[in-house]
Amino acid sequence: MKRSTGKAGRRQRMALLAFFSASFWLPPIALADSLAEVSPNRVALSAGPVDFTYDIRLDAVYPMDRVTLAVPGSFRAPTLTSVMVNGAPASYADQSAGNSLAFLLAAPAAGGSSLRVGFRATPPSSVPSAAAVPSTVDFSGDAIPPALTVQGNADGDASDANSWIVAADIVIDGSLGDWSGVGRFLDQNDDATPEKGDLRSGWFVVGASKTTLYARLDVDACLLSGQTTSFNIQLDTDRDGTYDYRFDLYLRGDGAILQTILYRNGPPDANPDNDAGVPYSGAAATGKVPDNGCDQATEWSIPLADIGNPAVVNLVRFESHPSGPGLEVADWFPDYGVIQADIQAGTFTRTGPLLNEVFASPAPGAQWVEITNTADTGLSLAGYVLTDRDGGANSSIALPAVTLPPAAFLVVHLAAGTNDLDFSDGVAHFYSGNPFPAYEAEDEVALYASSTQNAATLADLVAWDDDTLRSADFGSDVADAVAAGLWISGSAVDTSSIAAAQSLGRSGDALRIGAPSDWETSGGRDASDPSPGRPNAGGVVLNEVLMSPAAGTAAGLELYDAGSGSVDVSGWMVGDEDTGSPLLVIPQVGGADLILPSHARVWIALGPGIDTSASLFAPLADPAALDRAGDQAALYFRNQHSASRIVDFVVWDVSGSHSSDWLGDDDLAQAAGIWNVAGADDFVNVLSLPAGHSILRTTEGVDTNRSQDWRFSLGSSSGERDGDQDGLVDSRDNCPDSYNPAQGDLDGDGMGDACDPDQDGDGWNDGLDCAAHNAAAWSVPAAPQNLRFTSASDFTANAVPQATAYQAYRGSRGVTGAFAYNHTCFATSVTGASFSDAAPPALGTLTYYLMSAKDGCGESDLGASSTGALRPNAAACP
Repeated sequence: MKRSTGKAGRRQRMALLAFFSASFWLPPIALADSLAEVSPNRVALSAGPVDFTYDIRLDAVYPMDRVTLAVPGSFRAPTLTSVMVNGAPASYADQSAGNSLAFLLAAPAAGGSSLRVGFRATPPSSVPSAAAVPSTVDFSGDAIPPALTVQGNADGDASDANSWIVAADIVIDGSLGDWSGVGRFLDQNDDATPEKGDLRSGWFVVGASKTTLYARLDVDACLLSGQTTSFNIQLDTDRDGTYDYRFDLYLRGDGAILQTILYRNGPPDANPDNDAGVPYSGAAATGKVPDNGCDQATEWSIPLADIGNPAVVNLVRFESHPSGPGLEVADWFPDYGVIQADIQAGTFTRTGPLLNEVFASPAPGAQWVEITNTADTGLSLAGYVLTDRDGGANSSIALPAVTLPPAAFLVVHLAAGTNDLDFSDGVAHFYSGNPFPAYEAEDEVALYASSTQNAATLADLVAWDDDTLRSADFGSDVADAVAAGLWISGSAVDTSSIAAAQSLGRSGDALRIGAPSDWETSGGRDASDPSPGRPNAGGVVLNEVLMSPAAGTAAGLELYDAGSGSVDVSGWMVGDEDTGSPLLVIPQVGGADLILPSHARVWIALGPGIDTSASLFAPLADPAALDRAGDQAALYFRNQHSASRIVDFVVWDVSGSHSSDWLGDDDLAQAAGIWNVAGADDFVNVLSLPAGHSILRTTEGVDTNRSQDWRFSLGSSSGERDGDQDGLVDSRDNCPDSYNPAQGDLDGDGMGDACDPDQDGDGWNDGLDCAAHNAAAWSVPAAPQNLRFTSASDFTANAVPQATAYQAYRGSRGVTGAFAYNHTCFATSVTGASFSDAAPPALGTLTYYLMSAKDGCGESDLGASSTGALRPNAAACP
């Protein structure tokens, strides 16, 4: 950069500015800012193979010849289809394996190139979590490790929203093909005589990004082109029994959507006439159902932001009102209860009385049936009966006239015994008095709301069989359930391989679709054993809690499967019961669910770190969330804070004088019966817990819901493994195979310095890092670019990554004669990339300026001239 005196000098200065600003650029020595994006970023469920385009724009001059793409595990059979460099097809070697796509170019792509990678993959049939498609780029001809690409507009097209997230969602377009794999609820009034307006079934799903509800209603429409059907859809967002929002749809027989209006019920009442319209940003469409050529399905979406972003929504009532002439009827759905959407869990269930578990394997006298209440209010069981539909005096059991609280359990024992009908601990036990009906290898359990047994009074049913042959009366035994939409004709849960000590259990978060897929032969999908009186989530416990770690060690906890079967713990939640976000929600690992086999364990450390097969890190969790002086840890089998989801709990304190919030934080666990109900302030006393030690179960996996279950760990003397003999057991050792009793961890990533190849966590392995203990520096910085005037005496340049200071140099030359560098140090260790020089050049001379950047590794050069040669620096600043 130059300046001179006089008007002519100013004109010359402006011309020289562009010349020099272009020549101060120096490429970095490592790849830093290659951009990447994938399109499309949303696809339909079960859409078949979809072609994706992955664009990468390389860092300005750094070459590259190898790319990897990590396709989410929920997308099946990914394959590379093409690679283009700067718009031309490129030769490459496909090095892909599974969902990790990789290729090596035959000739490296130059820095600044644009790559377009094509791949094909089949989307999932059910809604997955939103998932990134990360990529790395590398030049195999050097020792520099691969670098992650950065989200950005790699193809320069702003219309695709710089896509980065791949997620499967329903598409509201009337084609209806994307509802495959989505569970549905059947309508009990669906009969053999289709009447205009008769609702048949409903399909519901939470969007992958957890921001939208999608629904589809099938109706016996058979409308002529000029006829219409109106839908009235009511949503209860605060779950108080009164709808809060009403969505009205009007559609015509030719498929045209005439009107979509969202209303707010305020003040809440039963009168729809005073509802006020509010903005609606969703979509609706209608299409033909191929049953008979004239039935219709109407699909719609409700953005949760339109209805106040609730965490749980009760879908209260769906009404259809067709126009005539014809056999038109006004119908509503569901026929009883409500359909409840848990947004974070992404699940739907019909609320009300529910058969939750059946223990039918052993001899008569040991069998039992568990009933739960999924509604938000208590439910009277007066008049309800259980039956196996075989007829006769011993076929039915009249239930006691008790009120079943929300999320509570009634265990009905087919035996004599003493009733315990106190639900204060969330469970009651009722004894029928005899071992009948005795459930057999093929059988059913039906729950009716009345001694008059028909489709209208049936609340629930499950049927099972140990082979594919059905008895002669099987069809009649399930006929009411089929008519009520609660079971699929001819279907039965396959019990051919059920263990003698196992039960039939409803999956803990199953969509109640009236099919065998609602049930598991291991006590439930989230269970490994029978769990009478508790949620179907057995086996997994909190086995150890480290709330006061030694320096360099992360706080955390251990999950242990004490049951006899494997349990999928992905999506389970661990909380400390404080108001706000949970400690962590257990994610998938490498795109796959985290399955804990029987007697397996996993350690979860709070804070960032590198996952291994035996331990996981929760990077978003607060490492200090577990208070050493008094706190709780609770385990939930889904991401929902409720008594029906909690499966384990422990609380500790340093004295018997507890804070007010401490006293309230165990209420949910006590209500669920998984902490000592008899002792309201029962706790593990940690006053004398040695620093750096944990609390752990006295007998591994044994849980009696009392503080006596817990003891203090004693390091390696407790019998836990200490592979490197440094005095820290492996589950507490940040380098379990490297002796490091001090547990130094410079970058706090959970991996000790003794085994961490990148001690300062700056992304550069120590062997390539010129400042291995300084996270702010890993190489000499690049020279500053675009040095320019900001006033007659002030100068600035673009800031340089990792630079901690800047140096300014000044030189001069005559107006005539050949140019020669003669600059010397003008300003040293400037904090920012700016400096000032108020002194004007001497008469008849030009002054030029150069800048460098420096960090802990040294000072940059002064950039290159227009010929590409580096500028000299004979008199460097100190």
